[in-house]
Amino acid sequence: MADKIKTALEIAMERTSKLGGLSPEEAMELKWQPEGERLAGRYLKGNLNLAKAFDPFDRPAIPYVLRGCLSVLLANLALPRNESGVATNQRVLDAIRLLSKDRKAIETAIGRIRYVLEQYAGYILNQHPSFFRMHF
Repeated sequence: MADKIKTALEIAMERTSKLGGLSPEEAMELKWQPEGERLAGRYLKGNLNLAKAFDPFDRPAIPYVLRGCLSVLLANLALPRNESGVATNQRVLDAIRLLSKDRKAIETAIGRIRYVLEQYAGYILNQHPSFFRMHF
């Protein structure tokens, strides 16, 4: 049994090497997007001031860091199951508002998200009044 079972990473690395390597943009994304994901995780845990978190990064890296950060923030936006979920949603929406350049568009989107969350809360409170209380 000389055949070795390869991991998904090994297979992906072989395919990448056959393609001639990564483009500069792909290399930047692989390097900086995980940094943004880590920043978002620290922010959601309450261990980071997101307004100053991007200061240490070089200008070319910021779009990739931002993309990683937003991907984690958006993944954590969900219909809440308890008070903690309500607080997480609020932190996510606050962060998205802070990181957005287009204030008008983001306020419209956040308003729509809030509407859905409020409708969900109304349904839950009507069906299960003692489930939890949402405060928007």
